[in-house]
Amino acid sequence: MNIKILYDNRAAEGFLASWGFSCLLEAEEKILFDVGWDPTVLLHNMKQFEINLEDITTIVLSHAHWDHIGALPAVLSHEKTVYIPKSFSPNLKREISQRALLVEVSGKMEIAKGINTTGQLGTGIKEQSLHIETGKGSYIVTGCAHPGLENIIRACTPRKYAVLGGFHGFKRFNILENAFMICPCHCTQHTKELQKLYPEKFRKCAAGCTIELGDLK
Repeated sequence: MNIKILYDNRAAEGFLASWGFSCLLEAEEKILFDVGWDPTVLLHNMKQFEINLEDITTIVLSHAHWDHIGALPAVLSHEKTVYIPKSFSPNLKREISQRALLVEVSGKMEIAKGINTTGQLGTGIKEQSLHIETGKGSYIVTGCAHPGLENIIRACTPRKYAVLGGFHGFKRFNILENAFMICPCHCTQHTKELQKLYPEKFRKCAAGCTIELGDLK
């Protein structure tokens, strides 16, 4: 099982960069987490990875900001299930439900075997993250971590874990001492500090990267 970074502010050779985030979890099912904002960028990077859109069964949206959901119309179809935080606007829910099967998320929920949503967290900007259980430990995938990365980690109650995605302004760096991998993407404001503090755990993020996760638990 692996995660492919499809959309990020940085990109490997042959891939396009743009402000936003998206990644594809390749397990028994292919799960698209966020979609960035520019469909041209998303679809180009999917083509570079030789990803067939028809093979993606599930889409999970972390929160309703444009840089995470803008490209959604390009990937929707009635064969796909879309998981959104319950706090999405009625208009947005209606638009998505007309083009795909919509699932509103409030609390923790299983999306596929070994793959769960944290449920929507936060008091301001509400956001959901993914919690993936593998034989190597837990992987926590965030969109922007607006509720606070520390709160997302706490909600997952992992013993051994890795974190990947946007961390926003997170700077309680000591909390990550128990992480076995740290992969800050997109909106993370303190990437250089994290790399300096945790050089052996640090993993660079860019569109075009593939991260091996191991087998689901």
